[in-house]
Amino acid sequence: MTNDPVILALVALLAPVASFLLIAAVFPLRRSGKPAAYLSIAAVGLSLVAAVRLWLVMGTAEGPVHHAWSWLPAYEKAFASVDQHADA
Repeated sequence: MTNDPVILALVALLAPVASFLLIAAVFPLRRSGKPAAYLSIAAVGLSLVAAVRLWLVMGTAEGPVHHAWSWLPAYEKAFASVDQHADA
């Protein structure tokens, strides 16, 4: 796994969401009990590992990390932007 704070924060936030979408989209997985539960538990575990690594990386960081993505692109500029700010 990488030590980039932006990637770690995204993995920590989006791993459970990805498991939810995967379980919702794959019909046989939705109807099975234990495999869907194992997938959910693995996603939450991955999120925990990414959050702990982010906490350790931010403890040694020089200052806060700020990253922005433009969202809903338009002709001149984006209608909105999504910002991520991580501070130790």
